[in-house]
Amino acid sequence: LDVYKNKKNSEFNEAYDRLLQKIEAGLIDTQKEIEELSGRAEEYIIGFNVKLLNEIEKLGS
Repeated sequence: LDVYKNKKNSEFNEAYDRLLQKIEAGLIDTQKEIEELSGRAEEYIIGFNVKLLNEIEKLGS
């Protein structure tokens, strides 16, 4: 019975470790995507603000 329990426990631990690795890999990919999208959003905001300031400057002239 102990041998069976040890085998099943070992199998569970292996499956758990594989699943954990997949989750961690997914989180890394998600983090990379978030960083990329944040960079794009920042570039968009800067561009929008520049256009807005240019329009305000034109109206003030």
